[in-house]
This record gives sequence, structure tokens and C-alpha cells, in this order.
Amino acid sequence: HDLMDITYSVDSTYVDSLLPICPGNFNLIRTVTASDVCGNESHASYTISVRDLVPPVLGNVPANDSLSCEASIPVEEPLHQDDCGMSTLSTSMTTLPGTCPENYTLIRTFTAEDECGNASSAIQEVVFTDTVAPTILTTPADLVLACEDMVADSAITAEDNCSELTLAWMDSTVMGDCPQEYTILRMHTAADACGNSSAHLQTIDVVDEVAPEFTDLEAFISATCSDALSAFAAAEDTCSAVTLSFATFSAYGSSVPGQQIRLYTATDECGNATEGIQLVSFSDAADCSGCTNETAQNYDASAL
Repeated sequence: HDLMDITYSVDSTYVDSLLPICPGNFNLIRTVTASDVCGNESHASYTISVRDLVPPVLGNVPANDSLSCEASIPVEEPLHQDDCGMSTLSTSMTTLPGTCPENYTLIRTFTAEDECGNASSAIQEVVFTDTVAPTILTTPADLVLACEDMVADSAITAEDNCSELTLAWMDSTVMGDCPQEYTILRMHTAADACGNSSAHLQTIDVVDEVAPEFTDLEAFISATCSDALSAFAAAEDTCSAVTLSFATFSAYGSSVPGQQIRLYTATDECGNATEGIQLVSFSDAADCSGCTNETAQNYDASAL
């Protein structure tokens, strides 16, 4: 029951070969010495096993984020600390595909590991999306074409912030007042890989403003009365069929009996017309002369 003085000392430390070799895993032998006031001492020893079982702590982990497809992959990393020694941080990345190549989710996994193999992890999810339509750079001009002109292909130019583009166009036709006149509504589109698109409408008006041309119209023709109702002319048009008609005027008042003045009109399907004049002399005028007016004294039903 005398007063005693108790002291502790570490006699030795050693590594336990059954555990991972690291600064936090070891055994130590501890000696306890008890001495009284007269210098009498007693000693006892025991073993303490020290184990590092606590993983590092991660802090300031980057928050989940949503970014546009052209944005750069984040590089921010969390802080990490271990209570028993050094720790290292590693970052791995995996992707989860979305509805198109530019829509995806990036999974960033952060792992902090100490020297004894204890580890802790955290993740950051970054969602990349493509919602921006392509930008049209140049467009074809609206056109007015003649009906005989060929309607050529046309195209726009465009660019996109994230993917390759598909350029296309589609025509729809609005008919005009005649078969040879119509309007082509050409819709140009630029679409990216995620279906975002921009459009431009090009208008192509096809018109027929050119009148037919006479291909055969002699100024003076000799004929017989049997051909009196026949046309002695021909005309053609660049775009449509031609209707040829003529009106006659008697030239009997001239010094040469049996002459007829004809005014020809060649009309295309769009109403464009051209006129020509011709003098027809009938060699047998006496056989077909007379008046077609029933009240005339020289009325002749077969007259011209």
C-alpha cells in the first residue's frame, strides 16, 4: 500500500506479415514498470496491435452538372485527406449513351486511397446535351425562270457546334394560271445528328412570257377555193401547243379580183400570242365569189 510510481515504455515494434505493409499497420510491445519509494520495481509487458482501417476523407466533391455538347470536360477534383498517412487520388470516367451521339452522361469517379489500401469514392455526373440547331451560312437566291429553262439543283451551306450535318431539300409545286406557269417552293434543311434543324425557303417562279413564232408564213399564197378554209401558215412555241386561228378580209375592192387578206393569230396555252398577215389569191375566184349575207342580191350559200 506504499506509494508507487508507474511508467510505460515501448520496447520494440514490428510488422505483422499477415497484414498489408504500410505505416499504419504494426505491432508494438509495451512494458509497464511499477516502483515504490524504496526503489523496488516490478515489470510487465503486453502487445498492442495498431491497425489503419479508416479510409481517407473526400471533400469539395464537384457537383453534378448539365453542359452543352461543345463544352469541355470538367477537370475539377475533390480534396482528400487521411488521418494516418498519405493518400492518393485517382479519377476514372465512363459514359452512358443518350438518344444521339452528342447527348450522353459522363460519370467521373473519384477514388482516394491511403497507403494501407483503405479507399473511399465519390462520383460526379455531367450531362451533355445538344439542343442548338445548325446555323445557316449561305442560301440560294429566289429565281424567276422561263418555262423552257431547266430547274437546277441548289443548296445551302451551314455549320453546327457539335456534329456533322445532313443537308437536304424538298420541292412542292403550286400551279399557276396555265400549265406552263407554276411556283416551286424548295425547302432547304440542315439537320445535326441529334435532330436539331434549321430551314430556308427558296422560291422558284417558272413563267411563260414568250409568244409563239411563225415557222411558215408566206406573204403571198395562191390557192383554190377548195382550200379556202385551210390555214396556209404554221407556228410553234417553246413550252406548249399552239392554237392557230385566222380572220379573213375581202380584198375584192382591189384592182385584182379574188384576193383575201388573212390575219393569223398563234396563241400558246398561257395566252401569249403573235400575229401575222398574208395575202391569198384564189385562182378560181369566179367559182367561189359571191356574198354570204342572205339579204344580199348576190347571195350565194357556197360563196366565200
